[in-house]
Amino acid sequence: MRVDPKKPAVTEYPEIDLSTVLREEMSRRGMRYAREVAELLGITRAYASQLLNGRRVGYRKVGEFAGKLGISLGKFARESFLVPIIGELVWGETGIMLRNSQEAVLTGIDLYELPGISYDHIADLYAMQVRNDQLLPFFKAGDLLVAYRNSVDLVSHGDKVIFQENQEDFPRLNYVEIIGSQVILKSFNPAIPSIILANRHAAFRLDKIKYVISR
Repeated sequence: MRVDPKKPAVTEYPEIDLSTVLREEMSRRGMRYAREVAELLGITRAYASQLLNGRRVGYRKVGEFAGKLGISLGKFARESFLVPIIGELVWGETGIMLRNSQEAVLTGIDLYELPGISYDHIADLYAMQVRNDQLLPFFKAGDLLVAYRNSVDLVSHGDKVIFQENQEDFPRLNYVEIIGSQVILKSFNPAIPSIILANRHAAFRLDKIKYVISR
């Protein structure tokens, strides 16, 4: 969702089944009483009882509750978070490269169960697939990597990123080393020289890998 700074933000809430999700979490954690839920969520016992009985919906605290429970926001809404699979990762001359695949573009992955997914940034995610074991020992056949577009400001030491210096190059997968103020992109092929980013906001593409999903 893109927010126009000139307009007031409007939050649209999906239908949320908070009571059912909380009861499922109680069962999974071996809890029996509302006071246990209250302690876990940091709310009063009365409020927890109302949530469990469906008398309160708790819209404004759903994101906070999801974080404390370690579950996805989508689990509350019982909705799908479909992210397109735009291509596949293959071994190339410069290491691991992202190759667009017409077949892959027609498919998607549901991130419903993953924590940290919200309606605000779902449109900025895309996925890549590993079709075979060519990329062992780094990734195996069936792995899916989910990237966050234009996220250079979010990268930290050890992250994996998709990097594309210009439109003519294939996007490639690198991992990040940070030494002092320097951000260094290293190839999975040790024969390829590292890239030092002199300016995080230069005209290049850098997308942080947010999840690696093994199937």
